[in-house]
Amino acid sequence: MGRWLAVGAAAGVLLLVGVVSLVRLVASQAVHSGPDVVLPPTSGQSGYVQPGERLEQLLSAQGEALLRGDEQGWLAPLDPDDAQLREAYRSQFRTLRALRVSSWQARPVVRPLLKRGEETSTDVTVAYCLAVPKCPPARFVGPEAPQLTQELTVRWGPDEQTVTITGSRAAERDRYGSRPLPWEDGGLTVREGRRVIVAAAPGETERLAEAVSAGDQAASVVDRYGRLAGREVPERYIVFLAGAGEWRTWRGGTAPEWAAAYAYGAGKTPSNVVVQMAEMRDRAGLLSTLRHEFGHVITVPGTDDILGSIHQWLVEGIAEYIQWGGRPPARAQLTEVRAHLRGGQWRGSIQLPRLASTSSDAEARVFYLMNHLTMTCVADRHGEAKLFRWWYAMVSEGSANYEPATRESLGESFAALDRACVSHLRRAVG
Repeated sequence: MGRWLAVGAAAGVLLLVGVVSLVRLVASQAVHSGPDVVLPPTSGQSGYVQPGERLEQLLSAQGEALLRGDEQGWLAPLDPDDAQLREAYRSQFRTLRALRVSSWQARPVVRPLLKRGEETSTDVTVAYCLAVPKCPPARFVGPEAPQLTQELTVRWGPDEQTVTITGSRAAERDRYGSRPLPWEDGGLTVREGRRVIVAAAPGETERLAEAVSAGDQAASVVDRYGRLAGREVPERYIVFLAGAGEWRTWRGGTAPEWAAAYAYGAGKTPSNVVVQMAEMRDRAGLLSTLRHEFGHVITVPGTDDILGSIHQWLVEGIAEYIQWGGRPPARAQLTEVRAHLRGGQWRGSIQLPRLASTSSDAEARVFYLMNHLTMTCVADRHGEAKLFRWWYAMVSEGSANYEPATRESLGESFAALDRACVSHLRRAVG
């Protein structure tokens, strides 16, 4: 996460968030103008299916249509007379397809108990992957794929074979993360490069080509570090370009004041990147920021909250190292670090306390630069390959006891490394 570095237009209605929807599944045939929807075989006597099971079939059939690129199949369960609803679904279908959706599994947390002709609410979990060919299996406990929770309002029709979804909104407390996710928003324009997929909010489309070009260039640098670290680089890095409004609302708008971009994810899939475009003054700044955020993608995929991590000094330090291609900061950049060291605020260790969301821009700059210097110290002392081996061993620890990982990876104690890199930092700052 850093700041100071330096699909067709939609109706703007969300498919999954805050939309009142009407989705109908009929046992004999779906009501739509396109091809018939083929449902899984039913169970029970005389073909009778419980309404909760019918809802599961509805969600399964719609997800399968999305994955095979069948827009009419995706739209088939919708009310044919609700043009706004159909356009919202159509927009999100095209966004998800452009983002290379590779898995979509929606199912009720618990099958709802329905009374004929009445409505009830039920939570539905959606597990999905974007641009991940081998998506981890959906799991309610310890999920490895990204997930979200949707609250649906459903009604059992009078014919005993029709289940209708009459409402849909984000769960009030989604245990999997803050909403809305960037791809849930309406009006995104998506363009694909050699190594990136970039989705721009409506006000940021003029810089879409610039972002794709910068993203492809950044990926060529970051991929090398992924291979050096023995990590599998993603097929495509996914980037969302946020305007001021989107920055305040995507994922709850909870990014700290000093941030201009962040990588987010869940489970064990590569993180996606969100960039606050108002902070990107030129292409050079955008390129630098993307290298930093892609560095997070290849080092800590699936990390959703690195801000609160005890390893934040390591997480941001390695991303800075990757961003600058292993080069140390120039002495001219270290004025604030020099003042920080001389002001007596530093406790004299490379293991820095984490930043707060309310930290100032100056505090963030000092934090990033000092951790960058620490990573260059380890690389100078032991080589890049050992730097990354040590780094992964360190962040895999469940505590801040870094002694075993340092001895095993570098052959010296953490105390000895700390002393050496403190001296390195003081010399660099002057």
